[in-house]
Amino acid sequence: MARPCTLNDKQKQEILRRSIELGESPYAIAKALKIPESTIRRNVVAASGVIKTAANQIVSAERELLRLPIAAQVVARDYMANLRAISENLSHAAMVGSASAVRLSELAADTIAGATASEAIDLEGMRLANGLIKSANDAAQLGVQLIQANKDKNVEPPKPARSLDEFYGT
Repeated sequence: MARPCTLNDKQKQEILRRSIELGESPYAIAKALKIPESTIRRNVVAASGVIKTAANQIVSAERELLRLPIAAQVVARDYMANLRAISENLSHAAMVGSASAVRLSELAADTIAGATASEAIDLEGMRLANGLIKSANDAAQLGVQLIQANKDKNVEPPKPARSLDEFYGT
């Protein structure tokens, strides 16, 4: 069984930048960063296919965009900016909703736990706890729906190249 990777995100990003963007060999990167060459190759193989595919899609989309009349390009860029803003706002709303759900659940638990062992929680306390739990569930819905939407896409993770020939496309 292989040891877990000890590289941090910044190191991984530097390895990918030097390998893909600058074209440095895994040997040169390993020597410069004092990291085993096998670690460099493993990190590059795992990410390079996805990066290259995404980069090619971006280039293709930009070429298509440039074929449009200027007015249509402006509309397309505005539309893209709006879609990005909506996505970021929904993501932020989901995070706030999940944090609210946690806090409301804690308040409901505190309300129920507030009754001493000898006395049962009164009807008003039960209603309050029930309302808090319902509000917590409602607050969590956007996050749950976003997770489900991503799950429903059924996107397969990229498969690493099995050989250097496959990696380099030869």
